Amino acid sequence: MNKELFEFLSVHFQTIFSTKKKKAFLNWLEHYIGNDQNIHYEKGLFKRPHANKLIVVSYTADEKYWFGREFLTQLEMSRFFQKVKLFKIGCLLLSVLLLFLTYHWFQAEAYLLLALSGGLMMISYLMAIGIPKKYNFSKIATLTTAIEIFQKDASCDLLLVEENTFHIKAQKNMYQEVFLFGDLYATQALYAKKLTENNYFISSGKVENGEILFYHSCRHKNVGLPQTWYNNLAAIKEAAAIK
Repeated sequence: MNKELFEFLSVHFQTIFSTKKKKAFLNWLEHYIGNDQNIHYEKGLFKRPHANKLIVVSYTADEKYWFGREFLTQLEMSRFFQKVKLFKIGCLLLSVLLLFLTYHWFQAEAYLLLALSGGLMMISYLMAIGIPKKYNFSKIATLTTAIEIFQKDASCDLLLVEENTFHIKAQKNMYQEVFLFGDLYATQALYAKKLTENNYFISSGKVENGEILFYHSCRHKNVGLPQTWYNNLAAIKEAAAIK
């Protein structure tokens, strides 16, 4: 594990959430990896000419939620975030409605109602744009691992995405294997879910009643440092029982 890289990301890019921070991180990473002339970068994808594997990892901070179970199946996780998208759209529409209502109470000089509608407008707007989590060191360690594997393994490309990775499907014809990293270090156990013929979602989790439940990073506050580090793709595949 590249501890220097992990410490750098923990200090300078602990919470990548705003547009400015996202742009700063991608620019920094492009220069950090850019010493290799064989690597081509475009829109979050670091690509080599003859790579046959793809690692997909989210580089942005998770949003904090106060609802939902702490461990979910891959399908439940997908449905959860679909509901969250609808919820956020509803909050955004509500904030727009409350904006007009706030203006109305301002014109009517009804200051108590003005304060109430203004407060509700701000709350609904914050819920619409999301509140980032802090101190999620397991996710920073996951990002560090993905970057390190890409640098060491010439057979891998690296795709950085803003959203969660569990539902992304890369083109089958481009890669022999695609590995979607969730949170590799939140728990001691690592599991894999085969999404398509060559796509695997890999994340920490647990087994309950014979079913794999993945760690729901938006419901946890992980402030501890990982106890076990994965230094290459083979170690991750072995830990997740991918043959």
